[in-house]
Amino acid sequence: MTEIGATNNLQNITEVIQQADLRHTGWLEWAFTGNDPTSTAVNAQALVYNPELPPTGDNVNTAKLPALAEPYPQVVAGTPKLWAFRRGKFQLPYATERADHHGGFVSGEQTIISVPPVEYPNGYQVSVKGGQVTSAPGAALLTIVADPGRKHRQSRGRALTASGCQVQVANRRRGSTTRPHRRRHRLGTPRAPRPTRFPAPNPARQQECRPPAPLTSAAASPPP
Repeated sequence: MTEIGATNNLQNITEVIQQADLRHTGWLEWAFTGNDPTSTAVNAQALVYNPELPPTGDNVNTAKLPALAEPYPQVVAGTPKLWAFRRGKFQLPYATERADHHGGFVSGEQTIISVPPVEYPNGYQVSVKGGQVTSAPGAALLTIVADPGRKHRQSRGRALTASGCQVQVANRRRGSTTRPHRRRHRLGTPRAPRPTRFPAPNPARQQECRPPAPLTSAAASPPP
């Protein structure tokens, strides 16, 4: 999809990009630079006003830049179900099974996600379910390797597997670190009972139990 963004209406740009993401559609923004003699609104379309000057400071439309610079998957080692970016959170669930359901992708291949620093100036944190992060913390290119799944037929001597992976990128919180996803307890599944612990016996409180003394004949005989 081409020629989007020729406006300063940021909400319109964001909505169009979100719809393109949901449909796995690539897009091209119009226009990167101004000074177009065929345009009647040069400054309203350009991201960089003057291409002859460095793309910094007042020469950049800093309001439009964050609307266009969103995280996106450059390479997916599988079949993406969707990808979306809203309110600083990027999500990418994908399956390592091929789209035609004939085998899976080779285990160990990397998924590469572009993470623009302009969206995460303070860094980002990653949550992965069914995979591992293989890139350095805060890298502009986030790489993920899915965990091995079910084995399928052999292809050129390599074992093919199929599994699922879910990736989420969000703004880095203070004191947070990148960590793999932890499985949570599912509702409705009973937990294993914990063993009951009893206190150790206290010898000072133990009493010896003795049977009562038998009644004597005098005590047992009725009165005259």
